[in-house]
Amino acid sequence: MEAVAAVVLGAVVFLHAWQLFGLAESKTTGLVGAAGALALAALAIWKPAPMLSKAAVEATAASTLIWAIYAALVAAVGLWDFGPRGLGLYSVYAAVMMIGQIIYCVVGRLFLAGLICGIVQFVVFGMLFFYLAIPFNILKKATAWVLVVAGPIHWVLAALMLMKVPGLV
Repeated sequence: MEAVAAVVLGAVVFLHAWQLFGLAESKTTGLVGAAGALALAALAIWKPAPMLSKAAVEATAASTLIWAIYAALVAAVGLWDFGPRGLGLYSVYAAVMMIGQIIYCVVGRLFLAGLICGIVQFVVFGMLFFYLAIPFNILKKATAWVLVVAGPIHWVLAALMLMKVPGLV
């Protein structure tokens, strides 16, 4: 479940970065965001696969649902031209929830992949907040670069989780 969620989240984040750069069409980003939102919501609600990590199912499902809402907001901005400020304001809530994931992965059960993913998404959501909610236009390229780097980090984490690297899961 975690590896699939990491791959889907990485795709949404990566394409959202290219939209911020102006190199991807908003409709394409919206379609990928909508598909990602559906996939992540399905993973959060039905929990179809046995988990690879020691983390509790509810904790993983909560984080996955937060990412699904992010993907749905990316889809709304891309497909229906919703204002991006709503995505920026949601990013504050999501960043606080990622702090909860970081604390859970350190204090609750040591889950290094969840810790790394939580830190990466905390930075992503923080940058999105400062660029979209408080319109600091000077942060546009910096935010896009953070998202470009975050997508492949999620993909590498997914590959390492599937390989069951000791100490990571």
